[in-house]
Amino acid sequence: MRYLKIFLKILKYIFAVIIAIILFITFYLLVVTRVSPPEVEEITLESLVEVDGVRMLGNNWLQKNEFGLWEMYVEGEAYERGRITGKLAKDLVRYQEEVFVGQITRVIPSRIYLHFLRIMIGYFNRNLDKHIPEEYLREVYGISKSASDEFNFIGRPYTRMLNYHAAHDIGHALLDYELVEDIDLQLGCTSFSAWGNKTADDKMLSGRNFDFNFGDEFAENVIVKFVKPGNGIPFGFITWGGMIGVVSGMNMEGLSVTINAGKSHLPTSSSTPVTIVARDILQYASNIEEAYVIAEKHQVFVSESFLITSANDNMSVIIEKSPKETGLVMPDTTFILCTNHFQSEPFADDENNLQHKEETATAYRFERLEELIEQKGELSVYDVSDILRNFKGLSGKDIGLGNEKTINQFIAHHAIIFKPDDKKFMVSTRPYINGPFVEYDMKKVFDGEKENISRKRIPKDTFLLSERFELFKEYQRLYDKINRLIAENEALSNDTISYFITTNENFFKTYKLVGNYYKSQGDCESAIKYYEIGLNKEIDNFAFKRAIKRQIEKCENR
Repeated sequence: MRYLKIFLKILKYIFAVIIAIILFITFYLLVVTRVSPPEVEEITLESLVEVDGVRMLGNNWLQKNEFGLWEMYVEGEAYERGRITGKLAKDLVRYQEEVFVGQITRVIPSRIYLHFLRIMIGYFNRNLDKHIPEEYLREVYGISKSASDEFNFIGRPYTRMLNYHAAHDIGHALLDYELVEDIDLQLGCTSFSAWGNKTADDKMLSGRNFDFNFGDEFAENVIVKFVKPGNGIPFGFITWGGMIGVVSGMNMEGLSVTINAGKSHLPTSSSTPVTIVARDILQYASNIEEAYVIAEKHQVFVSESFLITSANDNMSVIIEKSPKETGLVMPDTTFILCTNHFQSEPFADDENNLQHKEETATAYRFERLEELIEQKGELSVYDVSDILRNFKGLSGKDIGLGNEKTINQFIAHHAIIFKPDDKKFMVSTRPYINGPFVEYDMKKVFDGEKENISRKRIPKDTFLLSERFELFKEYQRLYDKINRLIAENEALSNDTISYFITTNENFFKTYKLVGNYYKSQGDCESAIKYYEIGLNKEIDNFAFKRAIKRQIEKCENR
């Protein structure tokens, strides 16, 4: 009995030490992940007024057009721009954060793992503010003044707003290193540019799909924002509530920038988010040389391609950046293509890049893009929209709707077509990118107009009138339903499963989900059957192939 008491006493001390260590580490992480806001001089804003659906604050305004796009104009110095943006779009900032947080908790239902990721990402980003120009910190801080307190469990408003700007970069790690399985987030963007004898009127054209998707609700409130900064070049870009970084935009010098994710090494510390690099280029570069200097000076922590189209240079290039290298793709033709792998000399033998080309959809999609552009000949804006909306595989093969090997994956936040010579661009509308493309004339906006600044330029895709589109809507409805029933361990009828397969029968994910369903029901024979059918379809990523094979192994070992 005496030895037992001694043992229990020792065990109690060990337990107390472990708890103390955990509390110390947690306290340390919470302290070091706090980001102090920049010093600013407080300002008094004019009163917000709303007339006929237009929110106005001085010369600044926000309105929703007939096509469902939000349009915003903001001017002034950094902190002032942020305060005005937050005040004009307080509900949009809150909505976007609600969707973002809701989707994260859906993908990562474990509160313990979610809390762990939150602390780790906070620790990783603890020096994020040291890698972002002071001007943009002030702008973010201004917006954070209008952020909701509802999400303070994640962090203080300024810290949250700042960290959201690294979401694109963090998404790299989640996908590249499979830290979260079956995440809906995709980064398979496609962009291209043409000029000279490759366009119908010899003028420059550039098109892109931004396939950063975090659920359909994430793309519900697309904002077309125009900024007249106190310093730099006026510009327009596509964004969402609370986001000042740039993924697609063009300035009044006719320079456009879009970003495409590449394969990265596992990052170990924070640097400049790629959307902030793109923003810096858009606000301060008037030509390719200036864009390259700006891109080169920033240290990034993930790999990214920046497609730069410049009216002043009458050509386009791709600036490729990794944490260690900066490369430049100079075309020897009058068009240039960009998916998700690097093409410049510094990355020719890069193991990460070679693996990425081998194991993901990027090389396949690049070849398909090249095929479509060659078929079109001299490109018009209608040709560009046709390419961006294309949902077939090589040689027009049906490889399933939603496949990342296709140009149009039915997940894009937006598609955009730039006309740099005319200072105009066209933005897609929902559903997906298949609604009408709406054209904006930047000259009108920066001349002070806000009425009739957008007009339908390209009609909605005829695909929306097809039976195939109706089936695809059924596929998505049933996909969500089956996932829910798997989680709840409920059964489905065989007729429902058979019908679900017919809604998207050439897509490998259809069979992966059916396999998951039968596995959840304890029917491993049927599960293996459908997993193997899926393996024989056009799989867009080796990670999915590995995941399917793991499920087969689990079934076989039962």
